Amino acid sequence: MKIENRILIFGICLWIPLSFIVNINTGYFNFNSARCYQWATFISDWLYNIYIVIFVLMTAIANKNKKGEFAKCFFIMLIIAIIVNSCKYIFFSDGFSRPSGNIGGFPSGHSFTVFAIAFLFSVNFPKLLIFNMLTAFLVAWSRIYAGGKIHSFIFSKEFYEPIQDKIPAHYPYQVVWGSILGLLLTYILYIYWKDIFNFFRHKKNQQTK
Repeated sequence: MKIENRILIFGICLWIPLSFIVNINTGYFNFNSARCYQWATFISDWLYNIYIVIFVLMTAIANKNKKGEFAKCFFIMLIIAIIVNSCKYIFFSDGFSRPSGNIGGFPSGHSFTVFAIAFLFSVNFPKLLIFNMLTAFLVAWSRIYAGGKIHSFIFSKEFYEPIQDKIPAHYPYQVVWGSILGLLLTYILYIYWKDIFNFFRHKKNQQTK
C-alpha cells in the first residue's frame, strides 16, 4: 500500500476517537482546571509553532536534491492556508462563530493546518507517521481548551492556580471538521498535484497562443 494511502487510513482511524474525545471530555466541564488549561495552551501555542518549524527544516533538508518535492509541499501548504482562512470568512454566521462570538470559528485553523502538515511530514518521513499523527491529535484537542496565550512558564506557581473567565478557541465540531478536512484536502492535493499543475500549465499555454 502506498504511503499516502496508509497515512490517510491512519489519520481517519485517529480522527474517529478524536471526534468522540473532544465532544465528551471537553473543557466545558472542568474549564477552571488550571493544569488542563495551561497544558492545552502550551500545546496550542508552543508545540504547534515548534512543530511547523521542524517540518519546514526537515522537509527542506530531506529534499535538498529534489527541489520539486519541497516546492510541492510548500505550494500545497500555501493553498491550504488560503483555503482555511477563506473558509473562516465565508462561514461567518452565528452558527459558525467561536465560543466568544467572534468570527473565524469554522473550521479550526490549527486543526486544519496541523493535520495537513502531519500528512506531508509523514510522506517525507514515513517512520514518523505515529509521531506526526499524535502531535496533530494533541494540537486539535488543545483547541477546545486553549483560548488565549500562555502568560507564565508552564511549571510556575500560576500553573496550578484557577483559571477564571477563559473562553475556548473553538467548539468541538469546529475542531473535528478542521482535522478531517485538512487531512482529506492535503491528500487530494498531493495525489493529484501533477494533474492540477498540468491543468493550469495547459490553460496558460492556451492563453499565450
